[in-house]
Amino acid sequence: MISQTFDDIVMGRRSIRRYKSLIPPDDAIEAMIHAAMVAPSPSNTQPIRFIRLQSPHFRERLRQAMTQKQVKLQALAESSGRPKWMKNRINFYNRYMTFLFDAPVLMAVATMRPQELVTEPETMFGPELEQIRVMNLHMTSGLAVMNYLLKGESLGLGSCIMSAPLIFLDEPEGLLGLEGMEMICFITTGYPAEEAKPIKRKTIEEVYFRK
Repeated sequence: MISQTFDDIVMGRRSIRRYKSLIPPDDAIEAMIHAAMVAPSPSNTQPIRFIRLQSPHFRERLRQAMTQKQVKLQALAESSGRPKWMKNRINFYNRYMTFLFDAPVLMAVATMRPQELVTEPETMFGPELEQIRVMNLHMTSGLAVMNYLLKGESLGLGSCIMSAPLIFLDEPEGLLGLEGMEMICFITTGYPAEEAKPIKRKTIEEVYFRK
């Protein structure tokens, strides 16, 4: 295997949506989870959870729930006089989700709910504290997921983060039995069966400022 530098891994990572049928070994996936586990979190609360959806039963439940919600949304669009617009949006999201259930590895990423992390003395700070905790959970999720993706990249595995499926799921936590948790996204992972095209990035002048 060709040795990769940190820059090679970071700059070379792309979202992969087509995978080979080969299932990645458990030790590779666990290495990616371990990388995610060391991501920073507020007060070392480590609230991020990764749930691997291996069971055909759970995958089929997800598929059925998403299909049912799509039908409901289309009916809503018809009744509101905007069927074409809604159909286009549904098709747009579907276009990016058709590979979801065929991915060798399908991971759900969730966090503990903010209220589960609030201790009694902290309630005196009011709703602002919970808002900050929600923000912290989202930041922590992003850091953990990034570690997961980069470790996978170093192992020759491609991944894709998806939040669009949550549009078509009313209560994904209940569907997956994630009590006390809040779904953040899905991640597909596997050996790439495509070479992702380079994408245009903003210049450093567009994102870096001095005051």
